[in-house]
Amino acid sequence: MSRKAAVAKSDRLGDALAACFDAFSRELATCLKAQIQATVPAAPSTKPPDFLGEGEVSKRLSISVRTLQSWRARGGGPEFVHAGRRVLYARSAVDDFLRGRAQ
Repeated sequence: MSRKAAVAKSDRLGDALAACFDAFSRELATCLKAQIQATVPAAPSTKPPDFLGEGEVSKRLSISVRTLQSWRARGGGPEFVHAGRRVLYARSAVDDFLRGRAQ
């Protein structure tokens, strides 16, 4: 076999391997995508509650942020949660607090 024929055969083999690899990659991607979709739970049907930060709650209640912090330290005010360093209030908890204060 001449060198030119060997190079041509090698090129054809390389092209065949590349085509095979491309087909394998596409099939693997399709398979992995199907497995991921099967294992990831569906999104919950109910929307999570909206949360407000200290500034938003203080504006909504027409009080200062410092008053809100003071209430929190004393165990008063709307219910809250800590998210890292942030203090968050569920919108429904603030609404409930307002309704309770109005009565």
